Amino acid sequence: PIWVQTRAMSFVRQKREAIQLRDEATVSLQSAMTSDFIPLGPQDGKVKLLVWGDSHAAMMIPVLKDLCTQYALRGVMATHGAAPPILDRNDRSVYQDFLKKDYTRYTDAIMDYIHKQHIRDVLMVARWARYAEGADKPLLRSDLLYTIDTLRAAGVRVWVMKQVPEQKTDATRSVAWATIIGGQTDTLG
Repeated sequence: PIWVQTRAMSFVRQKREAIQLRDEATVSLQSAMTSDFIPLGPQDGKVKLLVWGDSHAAMMIPVLKDLCTQYALRGVMATHGAAPPILDRNDRSVYQDFLKKDYTRYTDAIMDYIHKQHIRDVLMVARWARYAEGADKPLLRSDLLYTIDTLRAAGVRVWVMKQVPEQKTDATRSVAWATIIGGQTDTLG
């Protein structure tokens, strides 16, 4: 039936939009060094919130923009795929998948912005499980606590968002398929 095709295509369109959003939400090293971050909420007044994270944080842009607007809170986002909001204090290159040698310069630029702008709140969002795989789990814990302590020492309130649960299957595909065959979508996942 046509309604099934329409509904299934809606899910496909949403997935494409999410991928496009993720790609547009990348803050490069150059952008970070020039404080060119993704704006959230009203753009007048002092920046009070910095959202820092990887591509999982980028997926939060629509809801964070809405919340910042609703509460008249000016914020910015610093997001880059595979670049967690963690200070690599020993420059071990553990977190440098895409930024390579620039990871430390990237996080330093974000920290400089936080200090210079006297940012009140930092929300850290990431796919935490990715960085805690195997032998890196103790390292992640240590570096995450170091980052939180460093931010708190600067007078920042730190918020760490738990990771969105990982799905074993492609949720968009599962919902589209269930819709096509007339199955229930509310029991998927």
